[in-house]
Amino acid sequence: MIKPRMIVFLLYENVNVLDVTGPLEAFSQPCRMHDAAKAPYRIRVVSMAGGAVRTSSGLSLISEPISSLDGEAVDTLIIPGGGLSYQPFASPSVVDWIAHMAPRVRRLCSVCTGALALAQAGLLVQRRATTHWMASDELRRVEPRFVWSGTLFMSVMKTSGPPLVSQPVLTWRWPWWRRTWGTAWRCRWRAAWLFF
Repeated sequence: MIKPRMIVFLLYENVNVLDVTGPLEAFSQPCRMHDAAKAPYRIRVVSMAGGAVRTSSGLSLISEPISSLDGEAVDTLIIPGGGLSYQPFASPSVVDWIAHMAPRVRRLCSVCTGALALAQAGLLVQRRATTHWMASDELRRVEPRFVWSGTLFMSVMKTSGPPLVSQPVLTWRWPWWRRTWGTAWRCRWRAAWLFF
């Protein structure tokens, strides 16, 4: 039996609801194909204090406190975009937690302006990055030294959240996918997302 990999979404005030729910839905699909005991992922939605988190659209999402993850192995940490403008939005406590978790996770992902939080945490130095086009100047200001990455996955558009998730899902569950279809998929989506 395969041990499920833990996928964690970090919420904060004014997070973009689509940046959370798009990738979350994509990760939940393989879980629905199996009974609970054989699901490939355990999906957790957390925030600093837990409870209801108000999104940029006004909808509230329920989350667990980050302390609920203590001692658990997180496979993939996803930082959705958000904020009320295209400016850095992460509080110092969120930035510190992301920086603390980065070396402890196998995959670190951002969606859209979530890249700004990674830059605030100092995680984009010498790494390639992308974000919403209206936040690109701000990303360059926060971290002008980014160029390339090996395990950092990023999505630039709301609708590319599912493709962002598809690559980790497909290469983990079906390694042959990378060998046969990975190149074509990268070419098709290269303007929308980055996964290597």
